Amino acid sequence: MQNHIIILTIITNLILSQNMWQGNSVSTSDNADAIFLNPAGFGIKRQISSIYFPINNDKDKTFSIKTSDRYNNFGFSTHYIDGDDFFNPTGFSIGFGSKVANNFYTGFSWDKKQLFTLGLLYRPYNFISTGLTLKSTEEFEDYFSFRTGIALRPFKSNHILTIGLDYKYDKNNKFYNYIDKDDITNNEKSDFEQSFLIPFIDLNLISGLTISAKSIGLQNKHSEKFNFDNYTINVNLNFGRNGIFNQSSYLNKDNGFGFYSSKSIIPSIKKYLPKKKEEAKQKWVKLKMEGMFIEEPLKKQGFNFNISLPFFNNGFQGPVVQLRTWIEKLDKLSQNDEIDGLIIDWSYIIAGFAKRQEIYNALNRFKKTGKKIIIYSTYGFSNLDYYLVSLADEIYMHEDGGIDLRGINFERTFFKGLFDTLGIVPEFVAISPYKSAIDGYIREDLSPEVKENVGGLFNSIYEQFIDGIANARGWEINKTKSIVNNGPYLDNKIIDIGLITGYMYPDEFDTYISNINEKDIILEEWDKLNKHKLYDYTWIEKNNPKIALIYAVGAIMPGESMRGKTGSTTMGDETIRKAIKSAREDKSIDAIVLRIDSPGGSGSASDLIWREIIKTTDRDTANTKPFIASMSDVAASGGYYIACQADTIVAYPSTITGSIGVLGGRLNLTGLMNKIGISYDRMVFGENAAFWSNNKLWTEDEKERFKSIIVKFYGKFLTKVVEGRDNNILDSLKVDSVGGGRVWTGTDAKEHLLVDELGGLFDSIEIAKKAAGINDNQEVDIIEYPKQEPFDFVKLMIEAEKNSNFPYPFEEYNELLNIIDIMNSDEILYYMPYKIDIN
Repeated sequence: MQNHIIILTIITNLILSQNMWQGNSVSTSDNADAIFLNPAGFGIKRQISSIYFPINNDKDKTFSIKTSDRYNNFGFSTHYIDGDDFFNPTGFSIGFGSKVANNFYTGFSWDKKQLFTLGLLYRPYNFISTGLTLKSTEEFEDYFSFRTGIALRPFKSNHILTIGLDYKYDKNNKFYNYIDKDDITNNEKSDFEQSFLIPFIDLNLISGLTISAKSIGLQNKHSEKFNFDNYTINVNLNFGRNGIFNQSSYLNKDNGFGFYSSKSIIPSIKKYLPKKKEEAKQKWVKLKMEGMFIEEPLKKQGFNFNISLPFFNNGFQGPVVQLRTWIEKLDKLSQNDEIDGLIIDWSYIIAGFAKRQEIYNALNRFKKTGKKIIIYSTYGFSNLDYYLVSLADEIYMHEDGGIDLRGINFERTFFKGLFDTLGIVPEFVAISPYKSAIDGYIREDLSPEVKENVGGLFNSIYEQFIDGIANARGWEINKTKSIVNNGPYLDNKIIDIGLITGYMYPDEFDTYISNINEKDIILEEWDKLNKHKLYDYTWIEKNNPKIALIYAVGAIMPGESMRGKTGSTTMGDETIRKAIKSAREDKSIDAIVLRIDSPGGSGSASDLIWREIIKTTDRDTANTKPFIASMSDVAASGGYYIACQADTIVAYPSTITGSIGVLGGRLNLTGLMNKIGISYDRMVFGENAAFWSNNKLWTEDEKERFKSIIVKFYGKFLTKVVEGRDNNILDSLKVDSVGGGRVWTGTDAKEHLLVDELGGLFDSIEIAKKAAGINDNQEVDIIEYPKQEPFDFVKLMIEAEKNSNFPYPFEEYNELLNIIDIMNSDEILYYMPYKIDIN
């Protein structure tokens, strides 16, 4: 069979052939050939495709090169003839395309000879495609040309057979294709007309081999019928992402071999060619574990105005990884039977404990398929990193490394002494002692309420930490706790205890993994996996159900969200409301998942976001959709407020949530100003005109008035939670008993009915599918919001101006200044009592 195919290929190439990407029809061109035939093809999203075609022109005794390329919705072509200057080719064309509606595209192109082409492409079904092009030129006013075509694919396996027909009409044609210009007199050129019929057929019997044929029928004033004097037989060989072709045809002067490439993976002929017998090799994937895991898509970077200054905090400069796409990639490896294992070069990761649980679960799913995990580190492992590393079948490191395994520590910074020294007076009101965000300003230690509440919170997280390591290593709980209690480890006990497999130098480890099980292995690099998609032959877009995934990340503030390299630092209500409204009103969206990673913030901004959510779940009857809240590391206070109206709330066991409570106030700087010689005087016109003045302390009456506002907002918060959850299960008293600023893990929150399900982001998506009536096995498209805006230079300059403040040398003071900015915003706050970093 293989020999027959090779012989057939050689014979056909010796006959007449043409590359399929230089196209047969205006109805089928959607690769680099769109520049030649129908620029509307650029409107179809494809990865880059390129053509390089040297031509031997026997008639003019010249050698020319044609090139064509496409990128996103843009393409270009150049045509060089022997002797052309590089910057002045004989021919040059550019084209653009866009999507008008589902399966309907338009585009235009313009070339060096000022020939303008307008193209349309419509594919109502997967078995039919139609196209139309109109051409005109400024140089010849009476010139007009159009070409229309239709193509059909009669088989379900849609690209096996394609048949079609094009009709082309030219009037006053300057470009006398397919005929000899010498046969036309000067008088005839003024009113010259000609028509073409072009039937064609494409055949893909086996992967990597395309055979096509077409005939070109010409009719003009010299012939009453179409004369089919010109014909071609085309053969194209694909070798993955590259291919070869040759072109020659009767009466067509462009002859020669060509090459093409595609970023997509094309079905290959290689599997039919003879292969050298060799011992089966294992295939492993090598991964560098390094960077910060965030929820949102990575920000498209433009110009970078950040200047790194030594000894100053310039923000995180390492790699950034989107959690969702990383998990999806690992899950694909888990399902790939060709993959035998994962080799991880461990450096460090930055992620909250809930995100680590999602990573842990993904690594565990990988292991459960029978695949192995081997980890190496040059410098050792941090406390929380070992929670993930413990899953490995084999763990190696350099002998000078250590394992900082020691349990979980909670610390809080208190600024009361500093404020007393400076004369800064915190004037705040909180709904209960558990709503303790202001404790850092008014106390010097942890309050009994905080010790009670945080003690339970961290005990739950600690137990999850211990359980994870114990299950991964196969140890009993008490043994695991004993090992943790005796850490950190910097000596040879590491091997004896079973924390690692052994010590190796990096080069020794490289030698070891290259001969796993005494076999040479194939190593695939993680970053290169899934970089190229399979070439899509279908004519219509996949009509998969769509789920909107809205990232609600950062402290909640009025206005637009602010985000940088590591994700959003603030969650602007305008940005999130716009995203929810857009997803709600988009008829193609079947359900919405709100992914929350926020400690809360502005009460009014939280309420405005809540309003868009209740419209989605209840009030906007024309557009109500299933709405799922998915909690990440933290969804507390305002972060819980915007979740409570969801149909289902999903949290990790270690998610920090709750903190149902309200606080508000300000940091009064009058004492500080007096100390440095600044004083104030005023005249008031109205008894309470100076109520919000930051240059005087509140009176007792003013404090009581402000407290009544806080109580009102707290009652509003309780009501929203009761109505949003289920008032047959939770009433205001029950919510108050778990509210008052108390924080909970996801596990405890579920027991208190504040959370419906325990799980991660992908569990939330499955719940959304079920709520929308989508089958479990049905593939869905995830549409991410807020959508990244295109590059805007003016906006970039404004952001650069905002970010041009001189950096502070200590991160703790940076954090203090950020919190002061929120606290001093004259806002009633739904803000979590403290920032929690687990390390």
